[in-house]
This record gives sequence, C-alpha cells and structure tokens, in this order.
Amino acid sequence: MTNLVKNFLQKLRSRQSYRNTYNELARLTDRELNDIGIGRGDIKRVAMGDPEYRLVSDYNDNLKGWV
Repeated sequence: MTNLVKNFLQKLRSRQSYRNTYNELARLTDRELNDIGIGRGDIKRVAMGDPEYRLVSDYNDNLKGWV
C-alpha cells in the first residue's frame, strides 16, 4: 500500500511540474522562446523533459556564460 501512495504522489508531482513548465513557456512570446532556443511547437516536448530534445544546439560565443 505504501508504494501505491508513493507512486501516486510522484505522478501527481510530476504532472504538476509539467503543467507549471508548460504554462510558463506558453506565456512567452515567440521572440522570447526563440531567444532561449525553443520553438512554440516544442513547448510540450520541453515541458515533458524529452531527453532527445536539445534546448540549445548552437549558441552565440558572445553570450557564453550569460545564458
């Protein structure tokens, strides 16, 4: 019974984290999303924590250490 409750609570926390991340990213403008290397169509993947999605593949060396 304890594992059942733990699993339920973990899934609940995970879902809440997803919703929070999704909502925060969805509030950003297209320009703000582009600045952090995310397309509007990628919000769901980023919020779900897709390990195959790379947020920044190419970055500006002038910004290194700032973003």
